Amino acid sequence: MLSKITLKNIQTHEDLTLEFGPGLNVIHGSTDSGKTAVLRGLLWAALNDGNGDKLLKNNNGAKECSVELTLDGHTIRRSWSKSANTYSMDGVNFSAFRTSVPAAIAEVVNMDAINVQRRRDVPFMVYWKATDNAQQFSQMLDIDEIDRSINAINKDVREGQQAVNNLEDNLLLSKQKLDALGWVDEAMEEFKHLEALNATIDDHKAKLQVYTRLYDDYRINANAAKAIQCSMAALEDVTAIIEVYNNIVQLSKNKQSLSKTCEMYTAEYRRCTALKSAEEGYTELVTLLSDVTRAKNIMVEREVFNTLYNGHLTAENNVTKYSYGKDSLTQIMAVCVLAEALPELRKSVTSLQTAHRQYQAQKQHYINAKQLQERTKAQFNAAMPDVCPLCGSEGCKHQ
Repeated sequence: MLSKITLKNIQTHEDLTLEFGPGLNVIHGSTDSGKTAVLRGLLWAALNDGNGDKLLKNNNGAKECSVELTLDGHTIRRSWSKSANTYSMDGVNFSAFRTSVPAAIAEVVNMDAINVQRRRDVPFMVYWKATDNAQQFSQMLDIDEIDRSINAINKDVREGQQAVNNLEDNLLLSKQKLDALGWVDEAMEEFKHLEALNATIDDHKAKLQVYTRLYDDYRINANAAKAIQCSMAALEDVTAIIEVYNNIVQLSKNKQSLSKTCEMYTAEYRRCTALKSAEEGYTELVTLLSDVTRAKNIMVEREVFNTLYNGHLTAENNVTKYSYGKDSLTQIMAVCVLAEALPELRKSVTSLQTAHRQYQAQKQHYINAKQLQERTKAQFNAAMPDVCPLCGSEGCKHQ
């Protein structure tokens, strides 16, 4: 029960204390004596109804106002200033309560707006509608929580129904999108085919690298074979030169033999002129005629020697031209070694030619596969919609 109220700087009251007795208490006075101010102060402290700055008494320069209630052995104080707006009960301060009453104070006060009949209010529940009266009874009996629960449940049901409708609409829209994306399965099959083509192309690229290496080896071996052919031609020239040289050596020997024969012929001729008798001359003449015939043969051999000697000079010029010597003999030995390896090189050249033909065939197969891939990719891009079927966005990385 409220036993006392103290108002300080509340509208017309600078400092007012009223004590209440059991039962009915009546506040009376003349007009503008502050009766309503007492009620406003009580409601401000009990229900946090009103604003402290509007209740503050201004004609005495006050900067703070307060209302203190003594209720069932508890002292409740409500105060306001420009720097503080607080509740306190039995010395314990409360803050951050905004427009409500702290729970501990509200439990002690145990009062609601329905318990207040203002002076300009119509008689309580006399002129109200039946629904308003029912709402008031619900508040007094604390059954309005059921109404709030029902309203909340109905709200949840409406929101749930709206969510179901939205989901059904989304489901229908998704089905339509799914029907519109019926081509995706075919596109996936085409994509798998493209992946297989890519794997084939990668395999062909690997083979192409092998064939490229074989072709490079073929070119190297072909160059080596060409060098061997050049060496073989040089070997043939050297062989011819050696043969000419041998002929020259033989001609030199024949020349020496002819020179000795000529010396013998000259000696015999001088001996024949010195013969004194005819018989000796005849015998010597017969011998001389035989020597003349022999000399003619020697002259023929001399002409042959001159021809061979000229060939010898030509051969020496060729030897000087080709700059062969000891180094040439070394090269000839190397050429002979290469000539022994020539059959194996010819086999390698034949193998490389076969690999080159296989390389050309694989290269043409790769070009055909690449063209097929580009045509398939163009068909896939033409069939691809503006919206990606995988992520639902435009211009994504899947495209």
